[in-house]
Amino acid sequence: MAITKGISPLIATVLLIAFTMAIAGIMATWATSFVQTKITETKNQSEAMCTGVNFRISDARIVDGKGYVIGENLGTHALKDFVGYVYYNDPSKNHDANLTPSNITLESGETYTFTFTNQSANPVEIKVTATNCPSSAIKIAITTG
Repeated sequence: MAITKGISPLIATVLLIAFTMAIAGIMATWATSFVQTKITETKNQSEAMCTGVNFRISDARIVDGKGYVIGENLGTHALKDFVGYVYYNDPSKNHDANLTPSNITLESGETYTFTFTNQSANPVEIKVTATNCPSSAIKIAITTG
């Protein structure tokens, strides 16, 4: 008669838990490294995409309650999908500028006059940014009249 011995259920459970924790540790280390690499790659691509950007806004004004601002692409990279933000002396009145149109593309050397929403009297500044290059954000004072 042959006698066979196995490991106790308690020891088997401890070994399974230890093995699972070791695998989880390896996966966590790999995931952290993977995410950091992807973040760095994305940042580098974004910076490379914005090389040669030279965006200028000018002549921001309110005429008869309607806002206008001129955007000009002086760089070598196309800028597109513009967003704006209007600032007031009372920060509680600050709001999205609702630039119209917002989905245009300004090629190198092009100029465009955007209209924007003025929800309250006497705005102070407007900020305009091309969403394909966030570093293009520019603020300018608004004149009325």
